[in-house]
Amino acid sequence: MEACLGISINAPRKQIILDSPFLPDNITQLWIKGLEVAGSRIDLFLERRPEGVRVHVLDNVGKIDVIAQ
Repeated sequence: MEACLGISINAPRKQIILDSPFLPDNITQLWIKGLEVAGSRIDLFLERRPEGVRVHVLDNVGKIDVIAQ
């Protein structure tokens, strides 16, 4: 799943980077709940759309930056 999402985490900057994320054909939605980064916590919801994967930030305790590129 890490390779599909192109996810990397920069803990000192409190950043989650999603580089060209995609979801396999059999997965249209993906929840990531309680992901912890540098003492902060985030919930993400990803959904496959015709234009690509859309990333929704649902809960962000501690202000983690999410960068989808």
